[in-house]
Amino acid sequence: MKWISCVVTITVFWTTAVPTVGNLCGNRTFCRISELDITSTAEVLNVLGKETSITYITIEIQRLIMGSTTFATLLVKASVLTSNLLFKKYHETMLFLPSSHTLEVLTLHQARKLQLITIQTNRHLRQLEITRCAISIVPPSISNLLSLRELRLKFCSIKTLNLALLATLKYLETVQLVGNSIGSIYAPQAAIVQNIRRVDLSYNKLRQLDMSVFSTLKLVNNLNLANNQISTIDYPPGRVVTLPRLTSLSLANNRIEKMSFVQLNASNLEFLVLSFNRLATIPEHIGKFANLIQLAIANNGLDLFNFTILQRLSNLQTLELQNNRLRSIDLPREVLLPSLNQLSLSNNQLKSVALEQLIAPRLSIIDLSNNRLLVIPNVFEKDIRQLQYLNIMDNPLVCSTYEQYRKYIRAGIIIPKWLKQHEDLCSTGKYFILNKTKRACCTT
Repeated sequence: MKWISCVVTITVFWTTAVPTVGNLCGNRTFCRISELDITSTAEVLNVLGKETSITYITIEIQRLIMGSTTFATLLVKASVLTSNLLFKKYHETMLFLPSSHTLEVLTLHQARKLQLITIQTNRHLRQLEITRCAISIVPPSISNLLSLRELRLKFCSIKTLNLALLATLKYLETVQLVGNSIGSIYAPQAAIVQNIRRVDLSYNKLRQLDMSVFSTLKLVNNLNLANNQISTIDYPPGRVVTLPRLTSLSLANNRIEKMSFVQLNASNLEFLVLSFNRLATIPEHIGKFANLIQLAIANNGLDLFNFTILQRLSNLQTLELQNNRLRSIDLPREVLLPSLNQLSLSNNQLKSVALEQLIAPRLSIIDLSNNRLLVIPNVFEKDIRQLQYLNIMDNPLVCSTYEQYRKYIRAGIIIPKWLKQHEDLCSTGKYFILNKTKRACCTT
């Protein structure tokens, strides 16, 4: 007798009744069935329809006894009850999806033995998710899922991505192949791919990336290439790659040392994440993306940053430059950043920061912690009405420097390294009285 000891969760979207005998099925939203025997094909899951007066959102079957019943039959019979079927563990080496099932969502978690997927033509399945599997390629028969909108194959063994295959699925919008071993991508042959909007290839093994493989994805708005091994990003000689809908591009946690955006046309780009790379200089033409809201270049090897490259970025709200090697900030002339809200320069090697030329009336948070500052930047004479927090902790600032900014310390805008109750001792022995109950400790 064949049985599956895994937990099977059936999420019911239709009005469906389920049994309540001998199980936890009391709250009309969740039903847990400890064991379900479907060895009689005449009653495959029909037992779940006996009580017509009760409906549930989720049915959890902890032990499913199948006997000679095939998995394909199970899918077909489950379709009578639900449009969403989830297996928390899947022990089979093969998966066969028949045409006759009417499921819209199928999820297989912990499918460690799964190596082969065969799919017949089907117009119902909209979302397929498989995690922790052993399949090495996206199965060619995936093109038989004519209504598929979301494909998620996560933490499997896929080595190549055939975008040409996925481009045949005219309704496919989301491609998530996180945590595989993808080292190469094959571009679609069509001039324009009108469907795919989100591509997530994070946590793979890409080393060299040719951006032209994405050039036909004219509707792609989110491209996640973080946590790969990318050291080089190439473009076809003399050609520009245009991604007119791209709003989010992540290249974080790679090995990029130098890059240029001169050949990337992404006029609607809003979020650009380049953190945790090996950049020693700012990427060329980074200031061309006029719609940027967030620019993250933290955790690189930058030693200089010139704010003038941002002068066209009127929508920029967040600038992340922490954890670099910055020794100086260059503002040779006034730079207007009317939307800038957060500026992070923490964990660098800054000895002084001259922000007098920065016009940022909405700036509310400046983080300069863990640098080598000897003076507090004079940002209070600027028209920064919304400044709420200037973090200068872990800088070698003396008491006399802090004392000049008593009112900002009292207001909580500047926080010294230590704020003590009046009777508490400072470990450095250096302090000044802030008010009747507080003293501010400082270094010397």
